[in-house]
Amino acid sequence: MGNLWVAAVIKKTYACLFLFCTLINPLFGQSEELSITAQSDRDQITLNDRLRYEVVISGTGSTSIPNVDLPDFRGQFDVVSSSESTSISIVNGQMSASKIRNYVLVPVKTGEFVIEPAQIRYKGHIYKTNSLKITVTAASASSPQSNQQLPSPSRAQNKGMIKGNIFLHAALNKQHIYVGEQVTYSLLLFRRIQLWSNVEYEVPKFQGFWVDDLKRKEEPYVQEVEGVPFYVFELAKKALFPLQSGKITLNPAKSVFIANPFEGQRTETSSALTLDVRPLPEDGKPKGFSGLVGDVTLKAHADKTSVDTNTPFTVKIELSGRGYLKSVNELVYSESPDMKVYKSKVEDHLERVDQVKGKRIFEYIVVPKVSGPLKTPEFQLSFFSPTEKRYKTIIAPPISFTSITPPTTSGYESASFSQLATKENIEILRTEIRYLKPIGKKENEKYLFRHPFFILIGLLNLLCFIYWIGDSVRKRFFVKDEKSFKRQKAADMALKRLKEVGKRLQQHPGEISKTQNVFLEFLSNKTGQPFLAMTTDQMRTHLTQSELSKEHVDAITALLEKLSFAGYAPSAMNARDIQHLHQNTTSLIRELKGAL
Repeated sequence: MGNLWVAAVIKKTYACLFLFCTLINPLFGQSEELSITAQSDRDQITLNDRLRYEVVISGTGSTSIPNVDLPDFRGQFDVVSSSESTSISIVNGQMSASKIRNYVLVPVKTGEFVIEPAQIRYKGHIYKTNSLKITVTAASASSPQSNQQLPSPSRAQNKGMIKGNIFLHAALNKQHIYVGEQVTYSLLLFRRIQLWSNVEYEVPKFQGFWVDDLKRKEEPYVQEVEGVPFYVFELAKKALFPLQSGKITLNPAKSVFIANPFEGQRTETSSALTLDVRPLPEDGKPKGFSGLVGDVTLKAHADKTSVDTNTPFTVKIELSGRGYLKSVNELVYSESPDMKVYKSKVEDHLERVDQVKGKRIFEYIVVPKVSGPLKTPEFQLSFFSPTEKRYKTIIAPPISFTSITPPTTSGYESASFSQLATKENIEILRTEIRYLKPIGKKENEKYLFRHPFFILIGLLNLLCFIYWIGDSVRKRFFVKDEKSFKRQKAADMALKRLKEVGKRLQQHPGEISKTQNVFLEFLSNKTGQPFLAMTTDQMRTHLTQSELSKEHVDAITALLEKLSFAGYAPSAMNARDIQHLHQNTTSLIRELKGAL
């Protein structure tokens, strides 16, 4: 009986081994074959369209599919996004795998382009795709744009501006101006693709100019350039006032950003600008010319119209209009022996939107020296008007006021001593003085602060104060609850660790992942929730429940996304971006210290 059981077991074992060898033999015996093809969703598009480019790699006999080497798209297309999918299957013992790489491309310019073959290298062999021919035509008014609803575009007058899907453009609102006249410098970034980093920029130094920052548009707007809509970002806007005449060249501006992680850091440069600055004419230049170039008016105001002689009052002269008003430090007026005029202070109330304009108020102190009807001096200013192209002199009309001699003092103060020193007056005075006695101290006088009840109240207040101090110290330094202690010390501990990480970031950019860990640990300690194990949606839910403002929640989630990207691909960011991200983390922790 036992021999029969052993024989049955051996028989079943041989049957299983035979079946296993039968199934696995095709897997090892089959030859490895690879194929690679490329295709696009269409062969003709406009500048407004996007092209979907797909590379399919398939093979049998192996699950290892190599990465694909893309053709060079520069000068033809920009890569907006990419995705990848992989599948493995076994059919009738035959193993096969495939990898599909999808790319979304945006055309840079019009023309007929050939997308060269993509290729892979595998076990000493090179496999190439087919090439694709794509025709890009100009955008039409009816051609589809992006899915996002865009505002009504305005047309740019500059021709030949387009240099791709993203470019930097510097512009002046005037080409010919006078010395001291305002010209507006704008630095604009035009883009049709999404950026992967913040934009850093550098403008020229503007030597030989007075420079004033103008208010720029915070939100992007849409502008059409040669029939193609672009998102426009106003990076800088400045009012320039040249100090000398001649042909002046403004050096190119520069911007640095990451357009996509495949290209790394990218630098765009604007064109140099030329400005023709004409000198102010010598004919008709007044003797007291202030140097101001613009269009202004003068007004005078006084706080009083009737004052006592030798009593000061205030006169304000309001210089209003457009131009570099801060260059005017003095107004011209004639001195009068009837009054003294002293300059007090100067106040500026300026607007800086499209041009520098507003008010510059000069305050003067006027002291009349004689009585009677008087007038303040005539304050005047000479300037050059670029609109009328001539010199002008404006006058603030004088203000009429009355100087009054103060009345003389009456009574005993105005009478002479001989008139007062009569026998009767002296006798009366003596009688009044006789009853003026010094106040003496009473023998049995008691002070309130020496009363026992008052002393008891003071001691009770002192004991209450000591108890309050002790309780505050206990809660501050001797907290028994560990969670409360971590919550209390979370910001200080995080800032200390960030300081240590920051010292190593310059040599080791990959340390930025530790910045993310420190920030997540700070949030965990502050809220008592395990943020290190949460998804972004879960984090947002817990932060909202912690009664944080929407601005703080948005700032935290945006920072975590940037930290995640930096930790995943630190090589895609330069050292300056990583340091800036680390500093933003430190600043946000300081801001959240009191909010959480």
